Amino acid sequence: DADDVEAGAAAAPERRVATARGKLFGANPCHLLSREVAGNPMLEADMAQRARTVVAGLENSARHALRHQATLSVEDQVRVLVDLATDPASLGRHWCGLTLWV
Repeated sequence: DADDVEAGAAAAPERRVATARGKLFGANPCHLLSREVAGNPMLEADMAQRARTVVAGLENSARHALRHQATLSVEDQVRVLVDLATDPASLGRHWCGLTLWV
């Protein structure tokens, strides 16, 4: 609905500031990303749920291991961000047509 999109666009600056503040205070990057997904009015419910599943990571991932911690050390933030950035499931959603070469 157009009203939902307009309301989401109006709230976007406040969400961005809250996300930036969370990053500065050591919030878990996965929690911040999940909040961004939940607040995106352009995502349908099933797409948002799949995105949250990708953000949560697999059982052997740093994201999964640290999922219950609201704040992280700088080292753990880096681990989570590298884990997220190198996950093929995440990369495929960010860069359509990406072909990974190893």
